[in-house]
Amino acid sequence: MFGSTVLEVAIGLVFVYLVLGLICTAVNEQISQLLALRAENLFFAIQGLFRGKYATLIAHDLYDHSLVRSMSSKGAPVEGTPDVTAAPAASVDSGKVADDAAEPAGTYRPNHKPSYIPSHVFSLALTDLLGLVHPSEPAPVVAGQAATPVKPFLDTIKESPYNKDGHLYGILRPLLAGAGDDIDKVRHHLELWYEATMERASGWYKKRIQMITFCVAFGIVLVANADSLMIFERLWANPAQRQILAGQAQVEGKTLAGAPSELKDESKKAVADLLGWSGPVNWNASDYKPSNPNRFPMGFEWFYKLIGLAITAFAASLGAPFWFDILNRFMNIRTTGASPGEKPKPPDTKPQPSDRIPSKPTSPTTADSNVQVKK
Repeated sequence: MFGSTVLEVAIGLVFVYLVLGLICTAVNEQISQLLALRAENLFFAIQGLFRGKYATLIAHDLYDHSLVRSMSSKGAPVEGTPDVTAAPAASVDSGKVADDAAEPAGTYRPNHKPSYIPSHVFSLALTDLLGLVHPSEPAPVVAGQAATPVKPFLDTIKESPYNKDGHLYGILRPLLAGAGDDIDKVRHHLELWYEATMERASGWYKKRIQMITFCVAFGIVLVANADSLMIFERLWANPAQRQILAGQAQVEGKTLAGAPSELKDESKKAVADLLGWSGPVNWNASDYKPSNPNRFPMGFEWFYKLIGLAITAFAASLGAPFWFDILNRFMNIRTTGASPGEKPKPPDTKPQPSDRIPSKPTSPTTADSNVQVKK
């Protein structure tokens, strides 16, 4: 009975963490879309590829390339975006970056930048931007100028207007040195370079989003007054609520099937009833009686309250998939284990072989011997 109680309390806690984790995931996704965090992270990662004082200008010109522009949410720069053929070229050809070159006055709005650029699109756009073409391909012709012969790749990078400070040549030289005049190899090397950087950028994004997730989780937990210590006490003292949460957890485990996205209304209601949530904010400032679980703590009680809230916030920040996996494991233990009211079966009392077949023939009794003698 004690083991069953502990298991049901654990299932109830995990189920509450699962519900709060789903709320955190939904809020995080809205924040990420609103602030365009993925697109911003991608832009700064591409900018970090080139470094130097021309890095921002290269990144903006790359984003203004038709291949990349077509992947944005709007497919075209917004009003005020600098003209790729006028403003950037003038700032580069002058031999120094203009005051507004590092931070152009008009740029894409955050939600206009693509949140993902495939590696082959990046390599095609960059080679076209830098004027890297195969010797068999026609040289790019600038309006009003005569066609120029195709130069070796390294010479083209060295003479590029983006290489005034020498950073671009120093970065791309190891990538282009072994490619010879094969443009496909150049693009392949650029793709590998880009993919390696994107792996690091994914780590940067996860670290950034983890902090945002914890702040969001703590805000939700604070509004819900979801104190882990308080939840544990309620579950331990209330068998009915334990059974309700365990039942809903079993239903959700079959419904979600490993992809937690949305819970049933009954599950949300069960958690709300456990927390005593009846309004927008689950705090009751008008009743300070000890019997009111949602009252404001008094004195040293704040210490335990903050600990309980911090535990719940950390648990919710781990995400719904983590707690869904833990919940399934607990439910498997509960399903395979004996029910609380089940009595142990008596031991099996099958006759042993020695009871059915005697190992030795029994000797005749004395009475039998006497009968045989008389005969």
